[in-house]
Amino acid sequence: MQARWRRRLTLGGGVVLSGAALAVFIGALRGHWGNVAASLTGANYLYVVPAVGFIAVMYALRIVRWRLFLKPLKDIPYRHVTEATLIGFMSTCVLPLRAGEVIRPYVLSRTTDLDFGHAAGSDFGLGRVFDMMGSFLLVFLALVLLPGPAEQGAPAPQAEQAAAVRVEEPEGRAVDWPARLRAHAPWVGGLALAGLLALLAVAVQPERMLRLLRLLLRPLPREWSDVVLEFSDSVVQSLAFMKSPRGVAAGLVLTLALWFCYPLSTWSLAQGFGLALPFGGAVLVQVLITLAVLLPQAPSFVGVFQVAAMAGVSLYGVTRGPAGAFAFMLWVINVVPITVVGLAVLWWRGLSLRRLAEESRHVADDH
Repeated sequence: MQARWRRRLTLGGGVVLSGAALAVFIGALRGHWGNVAASLTGANYLYVVPAVGFIAVMYALRIVRWRLFLKPLKDIPYRHVTEATLIGFMSTCVLPLRAGEVIRPYVLSRTTDLDFGHAAGSDFGLGRVFDMMGSFLLVFLALVLLPGPAEQGAPAPQAEQAAAVRVEEPEGRAVDWPARLRAHAPWVGGLALAGLLALLAVAVQPERMLRLLRLLLRPLPREWSDVVLEFSDSVVQSLAFMKSPRGVAAGLVLTLALWFCYPLSTWSLAQGFGLALPFGGAVLVQVLITLAVLLPQAPSFVGVFQVAAMAGVSLYGVTRGPAGAFAFMLWVINVVPITVVGLAVLWWRGLSLRRLAEESRHVADDH
């Protein structure tokens, strides 16, 4: 009963957040709808092909990486991993509360004889850890690639020039926010390195790390600590592949490659809309989107996604009309293709999305 009410409260908060963000997005475009329409009709949609292509490559890399994580546990055919991946990410787009993160390992355990805990540990657990390192890399790149002093002096139209943005403080003193943010780049790089070292420590000394985790969890209620320990044990078993240097290298290469696909897709679409958004700007846009979608929200990240994308390109001098049109189309290419493909796989397999959601939730609660 408590879990049900907790889910309802989280869902309610997510819907409110998405509704508020959507209202902000629509409000920001008030008086600019003509420019939005002009940008949408005047865009070169040939650039949508590489933009969607990079997203497709990203999903392919996720499939390969998940199968790599699973290999020490069981040699799962690519077909099953692909089906679970596509159905899972589609579920995140059409269901609230990131339901796909539970449905994904559940579908894999349902179509194979792999234990749900191991499937979840390799995907949601281990995959999330590697994705954190990938996102740290994006943040690091965004900070390093921020426009420097040389770029600040280059004259260009305000609407399209990817120049540094200066903000006036109340006293009238200009603040060079790119320089301030760049100063934090070493800290971000250090966090990514520390995460990798911690991951290696868990892989090499799993029992010692689990004992340390049990010690840290002692102050928590027993039912909470048991859930964390059981999930951690599944993750530790999934880390077996990291004892192989080749496994570590392959996992890192795949993670870095798939995380590069996001800004490459964003940058490609920006070219189609005629935005002078450099690759560093595309990285910054993706960082803002990644941070924005962390919180619980309505399905498809509607509202929050658009606000983050629009804010990112606005920092590079893009006016509201083109920025709003670009943010909307970026959301479309990230949500619509995977939703259509995932629903097609679901239909082909003869599965019910509603039943998958209910069954996966019950299995996850039991674990």
